[in-house]
Amino acid sequence: MPLTALAQNIHNYRCTKKKGVCHQKYLSAFGLTSQAKNLLQSVSLPLSEIENMEKQIDLWEKESISERGSVAQNLKTKLSETKERLDKLVSLYLDGDIEREMYLQRKDLLLRQKAKFEESFKDFGQQRKNWVEPLRSFVLSLKEATDLGKSENYLEWKTFFQKIGSNPEIKDKTLSCNWGELWDFVRSAKGGVGAHSAFFALQKTPRISNFANVSLGGP
Repeated sequence: MPLTALAQNIHNYRCTKKKGVCHQKYLSAFGLTSQAKNLLQSVSLPLSEIENMEKQIDLWEKESISERGSVAQNLKTKLSETKERLDKLVSLYLDGDIEREMYLQRKDLLLRQKAKFEESFKDFGQQRKNWVEPLRSFVLSLKEATDLGKSENYLEWKTFFQKIGSNPEIKDKTLSCNWGELWDFVRSAKGGVGAHSAFFALQKTPRISNFANVSLGGP
């Protein structure tokens, strides 16, 4: 990565092509640091906006906990009701109030329902991951990018780019990186007017629609 040398006493950098001869001109250290800072500032938001995002995440977290509790309780209720129906069916059969063939048919149906609810409850516990924490972690990284965009600490710049896996590279004397979906969303929405820019970005990245209620543009 070209940013590895930012904190070292090196003054010129070539492209990140690893094989073959590169005929591109070198990029000066000043040019590299200037472009790296521009990259950081491209995802920098006012702290007031970041604080609003954190407040929205807190709200989503409360809603998520409530929603998960409701779903779990609903599954428990259905499972309990099915078990009760099974117990009653067995009692009817033992008392001779239902024929064996009818008993076996109803028992098979209830056992299938019971297995379905048990599997759903198991899947819910294993797959219903809390999406709030990854989102909160991203906002913390967003705040870090905003702070770093105001600093000249090249070593921390390097660490930051490595941490978020942006894979910076130089080509044609230009530093670029693959930010990832959420970062691209912020870059697209930054500088927009009100929610219009945010909604435009959401249309291109539907999987991050949880940001729909967060203001990323101007007032």
